[in-house]
Amino acid sequence: MPKPICIRTNEYIEAVKALEMLEHVLSLVKKDVYHWKWAIIVLHNAVQSTMVCALKGPAGLGALEQSMANKYYEALKRGERIPRERFLDRFLGLYKRMKKELKYAPSSQVEKSIERMRELRNEFVHFTPKYSAIAVDSFPQMVCDCLEVINFLAWDPTRISWHGKGTREEAKTHFTAIIRMLEELDAACNESRVSSCNR
Repeated sequence: MPKPICIRTNEYIEAVKALEMLEHVLSLVKKDVYHWKWAIIVLHNAVQSTMVCALKGPAGLGALEQSMANKYYEALKRGERIPRERFLDRFLGLYKRMKKELKYAPSSQVEKSIERMRELRNEFVHFTPKYSAIAVDSFPQMVCDCLEVINFLAWDPTRISWHGKGTREEAKTHFTAIIRMLEELDAACNESRVSSCNR
């Protein structure tokens, strides 16, 4: 009997694969700006996955919704059956806790970009019937600002202790490629603004 084909993942693989996908989608943006939609959705996932890696704690409960984590701790304390449901805290909950627990003090620009990314991601994921036109010329900088969160968390072993052979290196390779692409995309956006002004 053939072995079933499975998706095997954990929080570290999730973070690496989100960066890998962001790199891929940004390469498509050059040909079709519509792919910015997917880039924003994947960026949200990459930032969230990295925060989960940093907050999870030794029992893997640190990134859960607080009420869910409390149920787990109570069940463990009493020797009872552990609840099956595991609800991750919402993005903003993770972000606020990460800032407090890891003493991250983002600039006001990063804060605005995180909020803008969240708004766009929610708009894209929960799209309602309508006509929509969204200017993308500020997107390279916004994505770069949001990546500051990953930059703060991912490379310091006191914040994330990467598990699995080569995961940190793989994440760093994708991250570096993404930054390079964003610089190119930002230059293209600026060039486009200049050329449209000269018409």
